[in-house]
Amino acid sequence: MSGTQLTYVVIGVGVVALLVGFQMRTRPLRENSSTRLTLILAVIGIVEVYNAAKGHTLGTTTVAWTVGSLIVGGAPRADRPLHAPAGSQGPGSKPHPRHCWAA
Repeated sequence: MSGTQLTYVVIGVGVVALLVGFQMRTRPLRENSSTRLTLILAVIGIVEVYNAAKGHTLGTTTVAWTVGSLIVGGAPRADRPLHAPAGSQGPGSKPHPRHCWAA
């Protein structure tokens, strides 16, 4: 391995290490981005289910269970604006009396 190739390998490993480090850092999830994240994950899930089901015949029972699980999974998120106040509580403050445990 020549010196130039070694330099490229070291730079590549450094870039990967930085990317992994940034991705592993915990960051708070802002309230306005949680809906976007939910939609992104839902689209990814639907695409993955579609790709997994290609070439297979799905019965009505399978489709009903899938739709039911999506409804059950999305119900707490859809119900959240009705029970949780907008914004976060400050440190040391009491929880809102209408907070839903699933929110």
